[in-house]
Amino acid sequence: MHSIREIFGFIRSQKPQVVVGSIAHVNRVLSVFRFIFRKVIFIGREASVDLIIAKYTNKNRVKYWKLYKNYYRNLHYVICQSDDMADDLVNRYNLSEEKIVLINNPISVDIPMKSNTEQSNDVKRFITIGRFNLEKGHDRILRTISKLNIPFHYTLIGDGPEKQNIFDLAEELQMRDKISHIPYTDDVGKYLAQNDLFLQGSFVEGFPNTALESCVVGTPVVAFKCMGGTREIIENDINGYIANDTEAYLQCIKKALNKDWDPSKVRHSVMRKFSKEIILPQYEDFFQGLREKHNI
Repeated sequence: MHSIREIFGFIRSQKPQVVVGSIAHVNRVLSVFRFIFRKVIFIGREASVDLIIAKYTNKNRVKYWKLYKNYYRNLHYVICQSDDMADDLVNRYNLSEEKIVLINNPISVDIPMKSNTEQSNDVKRFITIGRFNLEKGHDRILRTISKLNIPFHYTLIGDGPEKQNIFDLAEELQMRDKISHIPYTDDVGKYLAQNDLFLQGSFVEGFPNTALESCVVGTPVVAFKCMGGTREIIENDINGYIANDTEAYLQCIKKALNKDWDPSKVRHSVMRKFSKEIILPQYEDFFQGLREKHNI
């Protein structure tokens, strides 16, 4: 909100032909600017499934932005990262499909693949990376793995408002000594390579980059079924499993631990669909199409 004047001034002075926003509150502001800068094409890049994420959003924030709840309609185009995201906008806001541009997130980091020797034997190692928010579902992961009757260690990387609740639950489940916490790291690949499974508990995702990066490393993912791009990344028995509920999640973890995963095949499953060489040309084609359609 504090940057509205600066964004306005920049657009007025630089006179761009196209403006792209990639943060929700910025996109809302751009949707208003469209009526001021009528010669500019405004594009928003959506990051999550609005229908679900709204359930986990601060109520004051929702009230504050009530005026802009249909802001998508005012943008010329909306770039969506997943099929569910696109369907949500079309069905919930009655957007024209011509406004929707579906482009998945690219694999934007160069992470080396793990070797087979990095997989643990006696103590199984799990990892979750993500902000400690309610929608990330850390609690249902903890409740599920507490039922495992094998030696394991669980690494949590991230921070956020649910941190205390997460570790209080770990104490309640008598598994705090099995958990390591790293608030932040620049070396995600190293930690992903050290673990047997990446566990995703999310109730909603946009296009989960950490799950994608785990597959790039060669570490399979066990995720709950949720709205968002998870099902476009995870292929059962190829690079992980998707479970419908907590009991199925537990069985998927056991199944994944008993499978002899080939890191190169896990990596290939996502590189063939989401590498920069695949995704970036889609952006180039989109912007080239804008030039031709709008004579810019």
